[in-house]
Amino acid sequence: MSEIKVCVLCAVYNHEKYIRNCLEGILSQRTDFAFEVLVHDDASTDSSALVIREFEKKYPDIIKPIYQTENQYSKGISITLRYQLPRARGKYISFCEGDDYWIDKYKLQKQFDYMESHPDCTFCFTNGYIKDMADGGKMRDFIPYNDEDAAVYKDESCIYTLDDMHRLTFVPTASYFLPAATMRGLILQLCKTCPTGDLRLRLYATACGYAYYLRDKTCVYRQNVPNSAMTGWKSYTRRQRYSHNEKIIEMIAELDGIFSGKYKAAVERLSYRYIRSLLFCASSFSVFKDDRYRRVYNSLPLSQKVKCVIKILTPDFVIEWIRKIKKEVK
Repeated sequence: MSEIKVCVLCAVYNHEKYIRNCLEGILSQRTDFAFEVLVHDDASTDSSALVIREFEKKYPDIIKPIYQTENQYSKGISITLRYQLPRARGKYISFCEGDDYWIDKYKLQKQFDYMESHPDCTFCFTNGYIKDMADGGKMRDFIPYNDEDAAVYKDESCIYTLDDMHRLTFVPTASYFLPAATMRGLILQLCKTCPTGDLRLRLYATACGYAYYLRDKTCVYRQNVPNSAMTGWKSYTRRQRYSHNEKIIEMIAELDGIFSGKYKAAVERLSYRYIRSLLFCASSFSVFKDDRYRRVYNSLPLSQKVKCVIKILTPDFVIEWIRKIKKEVK
């Protein structure tokens, strides 16, 4: 049997409508190296496991599943840390969750070739598409994710340092490709929990060396899929959004500590984005007791300061009522 070079991690939970498409995209890869697919079904209550078993039977040397009988994520267990990474044999790690899929048959080969010829590179990612399941499957480019990103986005394959990463709000997780050793290094450093593990992973991996962006569109992210993390975030209350941003800010500070302040300027830029978001979720003026938050507030344009103050003064039930009305109008 050929030595495994790349391990694809595939997390599945109630993805019966999508998992076949996901696995077919992975198995369509054309490579000159062997790869394996570590599938983790987190006790799906639909027929996801039946579809996975079908692929396991047909491709036993590639598809390596775990079928849980109790949901592990709901217990606060890290699927990647507990079940996936310990059994990964490849030199490199890639990702494709059960509701995403790959559309470029040479995705793995392109990323593998770049990393092999550039050993200082510690993270590789690509562009892709967002497929909005709440809008009839309408597709749009993933990067740039929003207008703010578009204003500073370079539409070309290029190197990204940690200092550049503040320019990208989101990048497709299904495009991630990095050395397994880099990922294991992060696991050893983890202290606090983070609601966005994919963000922490790309920041840490980039800080370990540098990231390379391939502007090729290699994957599709399905938006507004039930049970997905991002769908859950959209239903957050103001207090939950505040806590979410606060934990990301803490994670960025933790990364700064891991690298002993080496990326101070980059950390400040990254923190600014999330502190600004946090300010617009605040429900009390006590938020300004934190010097970091007050400095960001003072840097905002007058119109944004006024908007922030109005939101703080607005009761939670009014905020949620306005959000509900906007959602119904859409």
